[in-house]
Amino acid sequence: MFSKFKRLYFISAVTAVFLTAAGGTAQAEDFILVVNSANPIAAGGDTKTVIKRLYLKQMSEWPHGEKSIVFDREPDSAAYQGFIASVLGMSQAELDDHWLRLKQTTGDTPPRSVGSARILVRQIEKNAGALSYMPASEAEDLGEGVRILLKF
Repeated sequence: MFSKFKRLYFISAVTAVFLTAAGGTAQAEDFILVVNSANPIAAGGDTKTVIKRLYLKQMSEWPHGEKSIVFDREPDSAAYQGFIASVLGMSQAELDDHWLRLKQTTGDTPPRSVGSARILVRQIEKNAGALSYMPASEAEDLGEGVRILLKF
């Protein structure tokens, strides 16, 4: 299990070096946080805190009581890097430490990673408590069952 975190950390470090060498940043692109359309939560002052707590499995339900289902993106994607920096406010090392500690204490693991935007949208449409994030450029593929909660 520990080797998985080392791999994720290595991928993140290589991505950061590549982006720095290329003159860009992981946040050069706009990203969106998406939820199921039936989710009544509205963007507001503490929305990022709620999202962070759901993602880190510090909460398992939305404030309105719906069970949350979080879908992650690939660790080497710009969306992933932007999400952990802008929404979670963490470094990759801090996030890796969090998941390692959680795995050892409660057995919880990081959210399931979904690479395809099309599959991600279908999963969010099917699950009322679902949430994830993606590049804003993928927003054209959103179905009626998915809405944008935040832009970051």
